[in-house]
Amino acid sequence: MEWRDDGDITGSHIALWAVADSGKLSEEVTRMLEAEKNEIYHSVASVWEIAIKHHIKPEQMPIPEEEFVELCDETGFVLLPVETRHIFMVKTLVRPADAPKHNDSFDRILLAQVRHP
Repeated sequence: MEWRDDGDITGSHIALWAVADSGKLSEEVTRMLEAEKNEIYHSVASVWEIAIKHHIKPEQMPIPEEEFVELCDETGFVLLPVETRHIFMVKTLVRPADAPKHNDSFDRILLAQVRHP
């Protein structure tokens, strides 16, 4: 999960676990998500990721993207669009030399959204 100065943005799994009330979230994360002072965002990139995963392997992603968006709306999460500035910022993301390799395009666009709101 990544945090913005003007609100919090959830990664796909965090948002999914939160709206599905799966019990997979730590108490600390649950408190942050439920705190009224926090505005929680979910990215349209997460909706896209869930749509792809649900289509390819619905047994591993049992919730369709429409239901995910509906649950996020009901929960009060704010939809964060992917803007061209986010796409342009992806190339500026630098992985520390000692960080494990991770090439998930959805995670990269989420990081760009967080760093360049």
